[in-house]
Amino acid sequence: MLGIVGLSCAIAGCALLVVALGFLWFISLPLSIAGLVCGLLGRQKADRGEVDGGRGISQAGFIVGIVGVVLHVLALLVFVVLIGLLLDAANELEIEERPRPRGLDRSAVSGFAAAVLAFVTPAGLEGLLGRQLGAVAR
Repeated sequence: MLGIVGLSCAIAGCALLVVALGFLWFISLPLSIAGLVCGLLGRQKADRGEVDGGRGISQAGFIVGIVGVVLHVLALLVFVVLIGLLLDAANELEIEERPRPRGLDRSAVSGFAAAVLAFVTPAGLEGLLGRQLGAVAR
């Protein structure tokens, strides 16, 4: 019985590691370790004669569990190296400062506001015309 559990856990851990690309390592690593431990205990029970048969499947669970743990260690090393390379590449990038867009000129805004007021109210039109005529007269 331990052999079947060990093999099942070890296979599930390895499959989850590969399918999820290592992002679910917190689930797949314990499964691989459980497969390794259950495979070892099942093999020991079979060697002592406490169970009839099952040594082969226990051995398979033990081996696949070891493979799963080794794959996890390799995946961790690959992630660490990739993160290091990405950080180095990010540090080497030259970031150009883009010229900031210039805001609207305040005189243009006030002129636009005056023109809007000129069309909305008659008093605004008189004010606009008065300023314009006063500027021309000077």
